[in-house]
Amino acid sequence: MILFNSYRTSIMLLVIFFLAFILRVYGIDTLPYNYDEPRNIKIINSINLKELNLPLHSFQHPPLSVYIHKIGTILFGRNNFGYRFMNVLIGSLTVLLIYFLAKSGFKDGTVGVLSALFLATNRFHVGWSRMINQEIIYLALITVSIIIFWKVYERGSGWFVLCLAISFSMLAKEVAILIIVPFILFLLIDKKGGDILRGKSFYIFLFSVGMVALSVLTYSFLHAGKDELNFTKNLTRLLAIGLNSEPVEFFLMPLNQHDPLPITWNYPYMFWVTGVILLVGIFYSFLILNNIFIRFMLILFLFYFFFFSVIGDVPPVLLKDIPFHGGEFWWADVALIPAIVLSSNMLIALRGRYKFCKKIYIAILIYLFINSIFFTSITENGPILKYFGLTYSKVTNKVPFLF
Repeated sequence: MILFNSYRTSIMLLVIFFLAFILRVYGIDTLPYNYDEPRNIKIINSINLKELNLPLHSFQHPPLSVYIHKIGTILFGRNNFGYRFMNVLIGSLTVLLIYFLAKSGFKDGTVGVLSALFLATNRFHVGWSRMINQEIIYLALITVSIIIFWKVYERGSGWFVLCLAISFSMLAKEVAILIIVPFILFLLIDKKGGDILRGKSFYIFLFSVGMVALSVLTYSFLHAGKDELNFTKNLTRLLAIGLNSEPVEFFLMPLNQHDPLPITWNYPYMFWVTGVILLVGIFYSFLILNNIFIRFMLILFLFYFFFFSVIGDVPPVLLKDIPFHGGEFWWADVALIPAIVLSSNMLIALRGRYKFCKKIYIAILIYLFINSIFFTSITENGPILKYFGLTYSKVTNKVPFLF
């Protein structure tokens, strides 16, 4: 029976992975560029191992992402497919990572499979997986770091591996250093965590991560770009205190700062129905705080959600500034990982408890599939729209409520 369940789970994961890959790879060769992509392409093209031309930055961020994208161009050439392929692949593989995270925490493969499906079909994740940037690589490495931290918490060893994971995360995006804060907050609320905090291994780990962070941030500060938003300006934006609506917008919809229809492909966001389901999963999880893994996931979510609710650019000074805006709605994207895991646990638990919840569960599965297929099908300049003689603007004008 166990062997059968394992085989069935493997098949479902394989199907979800291929679904994730198809959703992400479709139309990437004709997808228009956003503001950042041409700047990253210029850096990718400048990488030359023979001439030792090895830039130590991507556009506005550390260098890891452009070197990973370089692999795509080596495999497929300097074209849109080559530039974008590695993000497509890493985005698809992340659905397996979130499966392992959920399964590890809840000891339940079903919760893991549903978490994988949630991420595979999430509009935000699908959209950013098709762009030439650091965000999806950063999210994948942060998810790896969360998985490793949970294993370290359970076993009491593995700090060196965790240090490596967080270090690579910072090489993708500096803000990855923030993951240390919810880790520490979690350890502070638990007796076992208190024992870890009293051990020297944790402080060796903390010192090591701190030194890597200092090196990355110092280099970024000393080698800031001249004409674009460089590290100094980003740091100023990050340290501006105010009330921001960006985390709420991340789960519901960008408001007046980000006009939804034009930016669907430039800076993709999730559909508000999905966001509501995820936020309901967060509220539900407060009812079962006796589960230590749920407490860990809630701390992760709450930290990123509230941190970016008060940190950002241009703090509002007048009542007319409502709704408040600061940074960018995707700054809070790490909150997506615990939100998906907790919401999946909620749906599995309610499905087994109430008959009517089985119908809701099936309806949500159908919705996730249809919503993602629709989103991908109307890719601007994509083959399906060209086949039917439609344009992206025609579709969005007819059904703006779907955006």
